[in-house]
Amino acid sequence: MALSSFFETIGVLLAGAWLAGCIQPLKVGTDGGGGGGQAPTVPPCDPGEIRSCYDGPDGTEGVASCKAGTQTCSEDGLFWSLCVHQVLPDFEPCAAAAEDANCDGSTACAEATGWAMPFDPDTPDHTDLSASAVGPDHALYVAGLRHLGQPESDHEVPVTVILTKITPAGQIAWVKEYESRGAEITSLAVDQNGNLLVAGSVGAHIDFGGGALVNAAYDDGGTDVFFAGKLDPTGNEIWTHSYDSHTGWVGPRLVADPGGNMVLFGDFMGELKVGSTVLSQSGPIGPVDAFLFKLDANGEVVFARQQSALDGDSDPILVPGALRMDAWGAVYTSGLFEGDLDLGGPTTMFADMNSGVTPPNGTYLAKYDRQGSFVWQRGFVGSQIYGAAVAPTGGFVLTGWLQADTDFGGGALAAGDPASGGFLARYDETGNHLHSQAIAASDTGAVNVLSQRDDGIGTGLLSSYTGFDLSAIGGPVVSDKPLTEAVFRLGADDRIRKLWHWDFPKGPLMPLTILGRRDDGAGGLYLYGRYVGAEVDLGFGALPLASSRAFVAHLVP
Repeated sequence: MALSSFFETIGVLLAGAWLAGCIQPLKVGTDGGGGGGQAPTVPPCDPGEIRSCYDGPDGTEGVASCKAGTQTCSEDGLFWSLCVHQVLPDFEPCAAAAEDANCDGSTACAEATGWAMPFDPDTPDHTDLSASAVGPDHALYVAGLRHLGQPESDHEVPVTVILTKITPAGQIAWVKEYESRGAEITSLAVDQNGNLLVAGSVGAHIDFGGGALVNAAYDDGGTDVFFAGKLDPTGNEIWTHSYDSHTGWVGPRLVADPGGNMVLFGDFMGELKVGSTVLSQSGPIGPVDAFLFKLDANGEVVFARQQSALDGDSDPILVPGALRMDAWGAVYTSGLFEGDLDLGGPTTMFADMNSGVTPPNGTYLAKYDRQGSFVWQRGFVGSQIYGAAVAPTGGFVLTGWLQADTDFGGGALAAGDPASGGFLARYDETGNHLHSQAIAASDTGAVNVLSQRDDGIGTGLLSSYTGFDLSAIGGPVVSDKPLTEAVFRLGADDRIRKLWHWDFPKGPLMPLTILGRRDDGAGGLYLYGRYVGAEVDLGFGALPLASSRAFVAHLVP
């Protein structure tokens, strides 16, 4: 089936609109045109100028705890920073204590409103969603792969890369498809003018409209080539670049500031050329090196540097983890390592493979300023960092799993106690320890903790897959059932509030998988993922029964 016919068929089968709070068929827009419109260009500002800002809904500023924050004009006078220190509305579920969390002037409880929709038909033709971002108009952008057949039976089944804009009300503004083979968009961001910053794997080739990016070694089992690029507000190419990392890695992490400057982070082997800079592998084995480089809004290199695991008493290993950017353009990286680790600071860190810790590895956190200069580093042995987030007050939050007794700066947290399994650690912008706490977890199932920076307001999201007790750090107690999905917000006052949770129905399969969560920048929350073999109700009516289907939802306070 031709791609154009495929999308026409979806339009016929799923015609109609998705309205807030109810389920109607999905209408897929045309190829790239209309619907979204270009966001207005933000005028220049005076460098260092500070102004008030508030991203919440009209009528909520100054009500209850909701308040405005501030943003600062960039050093070049071209854009405003993210809005920091604002307090936005939260969900106000009836199970919570009486407070005006959603800033509507009443303490009467109100469950979240919003919508949920299946993203593709329940047929062998299906979509896997791979990356997302939220724009300045609070719309959700989602990238994925559209499979035209059953990939389980034929690995060469036609697949196309798609990019979609969905409005806060649940309307499909546009869908863009890109001719490709083996490629994937793995990271997305949106600048202040609605332009899209993208990164991912080239595969054999991908064409965003300005000519194909090609990896000639793809069919010979060669190494991976990744890309970075800028698209206009309807998904048309402005510029793209490709880079050969000489690894099989699928694509780099990407973060961007409102002005469209992007930073990319990932691993490489051999030599990696970034503009006129050549990064070289530090040892004979690998991958043991990570790249960290910044491109300006025109795709020109601002800085390029590397992190390296070196030979020591332990075989060197380096696995890049999270990449985050704060409101002032400073960059944080984390990851896993063994051996000596050189992050560009005055000293190396060391994780001893013979320390007796299982697994025998260290995790690290490092900060660099907007020009790529090293600021500070922190290292930990024996605990796994599963998530990292920029705190609303400018510091940093880590979450993960205590695999051994670990001191994050405030004294050792004990591992191995069924009453503790996860941890949360907070640092200020200078790297000083503020707080660390073991998080009591249900002993009835594996724990997964994820903290995730949103796309524009500096808050953090925490998510758990089993019961959690966050009362020791100001948060709620969540169900102790082994199949519970719960999402929390770390507010501008650093208080943890539960946003939403539900218990999965019992059955042989877990019917719902959340693949991504994005703060909408106005107090709401986007979710996307896949559900299998059951009707799933996210509070807005049951999604249609499906063998396997992608979905998108929007929860509004």
